[in-house]
Amino acid sequence: MAALTLREILSFDILGDAAPEILCGEKGLDRPVRWVHSSEIYEIGPLLSGGELLLTTGLGLAGADAGARRHYVRELDERGVAGIAVELGRSLAEMPNCWTRAAAAGCRWSRCARWCRSSGSPRPPTPPSSPSR
Repeated sequence: MAALTLREILSFDILGDAAPEILCGEKGLDRPVRWVHSSEIYEIGPLLSGGELLLTTGLGLAGADAGARRHYVRELDERGVAGIAVELGRSLAEMPNCWTRAAAAGCRWSRCARWCRSSGSPRPPTPPSSPSR
């Protein structure tokens, strides 16, 4: 069985309520996703091996400065992560500008979307602060 791409995952009907929005990196939407992983830890990079769709609320980055946030996304890029889905809300009210700028500048990790009706990157298929189905 072939791996699904980010584009295929984002087209699932169940994600409609989450209102995913691609912020940058549309060219990367056809990358295959071999695994979906959720994490709130800042040091997740070394645990990933490439092709993951990383789901996060950004809890591990909530108090981090722009330099630490750039390091986080650079490390995910180096590990070959297929995309990152950020659920905006309590931890991150909006998508960090340094992430979208890195993607726009040609960072290999340039698959960035927001899910929910505020600002964000690829993330869980439920609106913020609602229980999973």
